[in-house]
Amino acid sequence: AALAVLHEQCGLEPAAEIGFSLGAFQTLLLAAAGRVGVPIVALSSTNRYVWGLENGVIGRGLLSAMAEAGVDRARLAAWCDAVQLERYAGRLAGQPVLSIRGSRDWVDPPPSLERLDQALRPTRSVVLSGGHGSILLWRRRILRETADFLAAHGVPVAPPRPPGCLSVT
Repeated sequence: AALAVLHEQCGLEPAAEIGFSLGAFQTLLLAAAGRVGVPIVALSSTNRYVWGLENGVIGRGLLSAMAEAGVDRARLAAWCDAVQLERYAGRLAGQPVLSIRGSRDWVDPPPSLERLDQALRPTRSVVLSGGHGSILLWRRRILRETADFLAAHGVPVAPPRPPGCLSVT
């Protein structure tokens, strides 16, 4: 909806899509469906939600809450089975994708993310020493990788500003 408003009212088009966690998952899934035609930067994307819920660090509480709401494991598995990202990632062959993830991501634990990388075959894959959210502690590296990737794919990138320096142009 936001992209439609930017296009219709401002004449703006996205130059790239950048998503973190569920946002990365959704961006990659939409791209596999042909809905995203710009370079993609996926930070800490997930792949298999049921695998993550059953084997990851946040799953136990979520599974309990879902059971209390009347969603049993069989129903949850059926819902999530249709959106295992690795099934659709091959459709992104040739589309510029930068994948950045943590080597110790226990939200969607091994081997799920390795399977996603194999299916996705991103243009560039960066594995940082960290977890799902703690990779953001590598923000300078992430910004450098992102800027280099976008510039290599024709997306103009402003030079980084010194810490504490804000500018609105």
